[in-house]
Amino acid sequence: TLAANLTFWGPGWGTVAVAGNITGAGAVTFAGVNNTILNNSNSFAGQVTVNTLGGMVTLSNVFAFGISNNVSVSGGFVTNAAGAAYVFGNGVPNMTYQIDGTNGAGAVWNNGGQNLTVGNGVATGIVLSVNGGLLTGINNLTINTPSNSVIVANGGKGTAYNVTMSGAGNTFTIKDSGSVWTNGRAFELNGNGAGNT
Repeated sequence: TLAANLTFWGPGWGTVAVAGNITGAGAVTFAGVNNTILNNSNSFAGQVTVNTLGGMVTLSNVFAFGISNNVSVSGGFVTNAAGAAYVFGNGVPNMTYQIDGTNGAGAVWNNGGQNLTVGNGVATGIVLSVNGGLLTGINNLTINTPSNSVIVANGGKGTAYNVTMSGAGNTFTIKDSGSVWTNGRAFELNGNGAGNT
């Protein structure tokens, strides 16, 4: 249980495996150059910050970063190794997920070839921002519940096999020089996707 904020940090290149459930109100920061493996679901309430400057955070559970946590990746790599779909905004509205590589440190989210959903249940107002970073390893990207946003900006890059906008009033924006989104198959607006842009 976190009585204060927790930082994983160190100059070593080894592996740190966290087997238990991290609870409490604190925030968690990953700042070392090592690989930190989160093996189980976690229920702490604070912000998640990944700024590892070349290190990695491996998610062996799709709830390893919690459910109601804003996430910022501003350096290093995050890998979904859970073998299951990942959800940004799983039933909790107004969450922000940033993959921000504008500081030059490199910021990568690899979804491990699994599906990725932006907004599930009552989760509206979800913002997924790829701001100079890289979002990759996605099978199907679905923007699901209403009024959610995916923004690729400032040279950010993303790849997916397929993109589906199914909730109403969602936006998918690619802007600024050097920003690229690559689809392997289709970009779909299905029957529930009224007012999407």
